[in-house]
Amino acid sequence: MQGRWRLIADAPGPAARMMAVDEALLWSVSQGGLPVLRLYGWYPAAFSLGRHQNPDEVLDLTRCKRDGVMVVRRVTGGGAIYHADEITYCFAVPLEALPRQVQGVKDSFRFLTEGLLHFYRSLGLDPQYAGELSDGRVLGARTPLCFAGSEWFDIVIDGKKIGGNAQRRTKTVILQHGSIPLTPALARSAPYLLGGDSAIPSGTTSLSQLGVSRERGALISALVDGFTHGVGVPFVPDQLSAFEQRYAADREERQFGADIWTREGRME
Repeated sequence: MQGRWRLIADAPGPAARMMAVDEALLWSVSQGGLPVLRLYGWYPAAFSLGRHQNPDEVLDLTRCKRDGVMVVRRVTGGGAIYHADEITYCFAVPLEALPRQVQGVKDSFRFLTEGLLHFYRSLGLDPQYAGELSDGRVLGARTPLCFAGSEWFDIVIDGKKIGGNAQRRTKTVILQHGSIPLTPALARSAPYLLGGDSAIPSGTTSLSQLGVSRERGALISALVDGFTHGVGVPFVPDQLSAFEQRYAADREERQFGADIWTREGRME
């Protein structure tokens, strides 16, 4: 494993910009850059779609546009997510930087989510992987909303799923997204979901619902500590390079901010 990974802590920002920066980091790492962990948030609140979703099967796009609710398509898989009061993480890691024993998708999810377990435990919580529970939940079912389904390495606390994780893999790099909801925000998304209130999953939770009320900065520090423990390497605070900034600005305009990408998943 490489001896140090970059840490980029960004302020919350608009959806298209947030996705464009992650894409820039994926490109940077694919060109030989150091592995990177990026932490950020979303402002204003927005929906992100999974890479292969049809937005017309999930959202009332007309109402989203009317109310100024941004919808963006991720490059990672999974279902739609309403991003409001949360901490989002993104790993961009070359396969060659992973420990030798990490082989395949399942191992990489375990490796990159191990830090989340340490984070939640540091808050006095008792997290478990969904796949380790014997509560009868169905794993791997495709659902329109990310939080409505469970994958093996989703995290469950007090019987309820918190956040979610998704990957994109190239031949040389893993990009993994994940979210940590700070407060319950799903109810605010109901007017924009096809199905309204009935589409809101019930088996989810957030840090405030679990009794955690620390300020955002303290949570980010605890999260970095958790990921440091999980991946076993130190993180070095850093900023986007000038090239990464230019690359992100281009992708924000031509890809993630473009209607054809959101609706069809392609660039002109």
